[in-house]
Amino acid sequence: TNHECKVVDLGSGAGLPSIIISIMNPLNQVTAMESSQKKAKFLLDVKEKLNLSNFDVLNVDINGYLRKNTIKANYITAKAFAPYEKVIKISEKIALPYAQLIIPLSKRQYDDYSLEQDRRFKLKEHSLPDYYYLTQIY
Repeated sequence: TNHECKVVDLGSGAGLPSIIISIMNPLNQVTAMESSQKKAKFLLDVKEKLNLSNFDVLNVDINGYLRKNTIKANYITAKAFAPYEKVIKISEKIALPYAQLIIPLSKRQYDDYSLEQDRRFKLKEHSLPDYYYLTQIY
């Protein structure tokens, strides 16, 4: 929602969902973390072309960055970044109290996850058809 908060997108790739969040919520401060120089350049081009003053791009290896720097977030997203265990481990390092981790899922991922026994996440269906996500609050 559009209120002052910090959003970090781990392994942003082409900028989904970070660019959309930035556009739709101008009061959010959105940081896209991407290790690929080519993808980070694309994100910077989008930032410039769309004049997104609330959108930052960090072209970094996330684990290396976190060994020397601190970044904190109210919301953390990770669409196709890494296996859940790795996402959880990194998210725990950057989560502010009561932060929310949100992992968008495909229908197949949703079906696969719904069969697993691990229930650290809440499995949710979005109001959009065939859009699902996992969420965890710290």
